[in-house]
Order: sequence, then C-alpha cells, then structure tokens
Amino acid sequence: MYNIYRMRIKLHSSYITPWQSDTIMGHLFWAIKYRYGEDRLEEILKDAEKNPVFIVSDAFEEGRYPKFNTPINYEMLEVSDTESYTKMKKIKKLKNVNLDEFNGFIEGKTLIEFFRTKLEKDNIKTNETVEQNTIHNQINRMTGTTVDNGLYTLNEKFIDGNLEIFFKVRKDYKIEELEEILRDFERSGFGKKSSSGKGSFKIIDFKKFDGFKKVKNGNGFIILSNYIPKKGDYEEVVYAETLTKYGKLGGEEAHNDIPFKRPFISYSKGGIFKSKNPSEIKGKMLSNIHLDLKFKQFGIPFILEVNLNE
Repeated sequence: MYNIYRMRIKLHSSYITPWQSDTIMGHLFWAIKYRYGEDRLEEILKDAEKNPVFIVSDAFEEGRYPKFNTPINYEMLEVSDTESYTKMKKIKKLKNVNLDEFNGFIEGKTLIEFFRTKLEKDNIKTNETVEQNTIHNQINRMTGTTVDNGLYTLNEKFIDGNLEIFFKVRKDYKIEELEEILRDFERSGFGKKSSSGKGSFKIIDFKKFDGFKKVKNGNGFIILSNYIPKKGDYEEVVYAETLTKYGKLGGEEAHNDIPFKRPFISYSKGGIFKSKNPSEIKGKMLSNIHLDLKFKQFGIPFILEVNLNE
C-alpha cells in the first residue's frame, strides 16, 4: 500500500524551529495549495483522515535513529568495575543508534543485548546537535532603526552533516506531485525566520529506501514522528515521551489576526507501543485546533512494525 522514500538534505544555515513531522507537513500542505490550488489541498486533507497520500517522519541526523528505550533491569549487566560503570552511564545517555543497531531492535534485540555489545566497545560517542543562544536587535519596521532596549535571544541549532526525512507514499499517488512540492519547500526554507535565511537547505536526493528491516507478525510499532492517537490504536505504551506544542498558522495565515493555535499534547519520535495490528495507519487529524475550525493538526505518525521481546 505504501512505499518508503528517503529525502536527504544539507543545511545551509542554522535553524530555530525543530524539524518535526507536523511542521514539515504544514509546509508541504501550503506548497500544495500554492502550486495546485485549494481544491487539490482539500482532496488531500480529506484523504488524510483515513488513507493519507503520504506520511512524513521527523528529520534525523543522517544515520542516527531513536534508541529503543524498553524497560531494562541494569543489574542483569553485572557491571562491577569503574570503567564499565562509566561506559554504562554513557550508553544510558545515548538518544540515537546507527542503522544496524536500530534494525536489531526492530527484529527483537533486547536493550540488555544492546548494552552488552556496547560495553565491549572502546569508545562511546554521545555528541548531539549543537545549540547556541544568539542575541538580536528588535527593528522598528516604520523607521528601519533598532528599538531601545529591544534586545532578544534566539536559540539556534547547528548540525555538521546531513538530515534525512522519511516518507511513506501511497502506491497509487503520483510521486511527481510530491517531488514538485518538495522543490517548492526547498525554495521557501523551513520554520521560524526562514525569510531571513534560517532553515535554508538543499535537497541532496529523494529516492526509495529499503534500509529498515521488515518483520512478519510484529507485536508493536515505533513512531518516527509526532503522534496524536485515536481510540484503539494500541494496547499498551511500552515507552513514550510527550511534548506540548504551541503551534502557529503558516503561509499567508501567519498574518491572521489570531495566528496562534490552541496548545495540544502529542507523543514524540521514539515512542514504542504494543499493538495487535501494528501495520495499520495510526493517529488522526486533530480538529478544534483554532478558532477557525477549517484548520486541523496532522497527527498521523510514520510508524515501523517491530517485534517486542516479551
């Protein structure tokens, strides 16, 4: 029903807005409207309720995927010396793993096995994205001059390397349409302050991806994006973190008299859930997100079916 594609991008600047799936999807929806018209966007939004033409993941630093934070009894590792204990603390702090390790989790490798393998290695790297607070002057748009006491800070993030974003694309969907709107997305930039150069990026490639292991008769799923669940999606939360989002309208609606959305809570990437039907489309479009009821929030996650070792 769906093919998996991967888009690799190279950032040309720092960015401010986190590269999360629902924000990326918002950019793509606006690109559809501007290129193909509001009627085409309405068709795609209608499909999105139950059978979306495409689903997008968060952006990941290339080759780095969420560690499966399933329950673990650390006493089973039998760590007794100082060097191994120091390594174990570093491994606990790891947020991401490489593709082979990620696929091992998909196929049912336990966190105990992962720790034991890592403890045998000489070097444990825990480097993450670099963040920096930068100071800016507030500008009076009428005079073009700085405002007295108008200093403010922005938290900017820097990545040395590429990002990758995954797409599930419905097999009957015309891929050329998605390629067009991705090029429009590239031209517009991503997130806050994109008009002044933040979130600038170049698409390296966009092609089918078969790097994730496929399992048969899985008993759970992992999410690689933000997720707003609907009733009956899963039987149990194995591990999950939530985030509260205070969204804002995009595109031309950013200048709306009331541009801010109502806050909402979603699960974030890396969440793991038990499910009898782990390959089904999960999540929903969230309504009542703004005073204008035509606006909705995309909460359908990019999921991978997994074997959870019980």
